[in-house]
Amino acid sequence: MSGEVRYERTAAAAVLTIDRPARRNAVDGATAKALRRGFEQFEADGEARVLVLAGAGGEAFCAGADLKALDLDVDDAGGPMGFSRLTPSKPAIASFAASTACAVPSLSACTKAANSSIESDATLAPAPLSPPLARRTASWSPSRS
Repeated sequence: MSGEVRYERTAAAAVLTIDRPARRNAVDGATAKALRRGFEQFEADGEARVLVLAGAGGEAFCAGADLKALDLDVDDAGGPMGFSRLTPSKPAIASFAASTACAVPSLSACTKAANSSIESDATLAPAPLSPPLARRTASWSPSRS
């Protein structure tokens, strides 16, 4: 995996960190490939129960595509940002914390949740995603998208 993306395990939590703070963690072609490899490593890791996607540097989670590079493969089946078109088989969250100090409690909470799931033999399942522009009201349902 490239030095611009790190895959680390903390108990049952896998942390995939984009480490390009000088580019506000923007994703270029090499970073997208490294993100995909990290995602595949998470999926293959039977001990990892939750994936936390994070951005290094404390100023930005991810600025999106690196417009100076313009080398993303938009036709990649996994998506131009690494795994943006793939659905994980286990829970995955993005850590939008603005600083490392803020990210630690959320990682700790994820680790506790993953570990308690293992201890209670409960199954963690990915949460269904609602349409991005759907209003979150009592009258909204997936069948009315």
